[in-house]
Amino acid sequence: MRADDLCGAQGSTGESGDPACRVVLLKSSTPEVAILSSLGVLPFLLFSLPAGVVVDRLAKHKLMMWCDIGRLLLPGDERMDANGKPGTTASFAEFAGPSIGGGLVGLLGVARAICADAATYALSAFVSVCQLCHCS
Repeated sequence: MRADDLCGAQGSTGESGDPACRVVLLKSSTPEVAILSSLGVLPFLLFSLPAGVVVDRLAKHKLMMWCDIGRLLLPGDERMDANGKPGTTASFAEFAGPSIGGGLVGLLGVARAICADAATYALSAFVSVCQLCHCS
C-alpha cells in the first residue's frame, strides 16, 4: 500500500460526503452547495492551467529528454509496474470512491463519515513516514 493510493481513495470518497455535509451541517441552500462544489475546481484553474502555459513555453525537446532520462532509471519490469499501479488505483478510486463515501454517510452519518475521511489523511501520512523511514 502506498500513500498516494490512500489519498486517491480519500479524494473520491469525499465527493459523496462533502455535499451532504454542506446540506445537513451547514444548512446550505441548493445554490450555495453548487457554488461551494464549483469552487473545488479553483485550484485547477489557478495552478494547473498556468503550469501548462509555462511547460508549453519550455523547450519541449529538453523536457522530453529529461523525461526519457527519468524512464531510463527504471528497469523494464519496474517501469511497467510504476506506470500501471497509479492508473489502476486512480480508476478504482474514481469508480468505487463515491459509493463508499455515500455508504459511509448512510452508515455513520455526515459528521462521522467526514471524520473517517479525515482519518484516511492521517493513515496516508503514517504510511508515508513509515516508507521514508524504511527507505533511509
